[in-house]
Amino acid sequence: VVKKGVRIRQVACPRKSAMKFQAKLVSGKEGFVALFHHTSADNYCFFHVGELGRKEIVSGFVYGGNEGGESKTIPTELGRWYDVLVKVRDVEYWCYLDGQELFHKVDKRFTKGLMGLATWDANVRFRDISVTTPEGKALWKGLPDLPSE
Repeated sequence: VVKKGVRIRQVACPRKSAMKFQAKLVSGKEGFVALFHHTSADNYCFFHVGELGRKEIVSGFVYGGNEGGESKTIPTELGRWYDVLVKVRDVEYWCYLDGQELFHKVDKRFTKGLMGLATWDANVRFRDISVTTPEGKALWKGLPDLPSE
């Protein structure tokens, strides 16, 4: 279980890659986050599942310290496994939940960076984590080492 507010391993990725994983909300008020195009604490994109009290799903960004994005009202549940896929192709990206495309964006401010996972005021289980190229070559597979308590 990844504890509330913890970021786990970030992987350097080529401009074209995909991150796929399963996540289950165990407890807490919020959810989990897939980070991508992450170049600094002030510049990254995110796919947040379970925002605003587990009532919304957000595709967003932080650019120069300013945050923005788009949300959809889709409640999330504790104790349920979610399939997540984030595909990145240079300035274009797609965010999927349980096989359904929720967001497709083009943002020329973001072209490269790390991919990673985080929690936000929630305890979350992750499994089946993989980061691949469009051709399917594995860049990362499995669970990372977690920070000690």
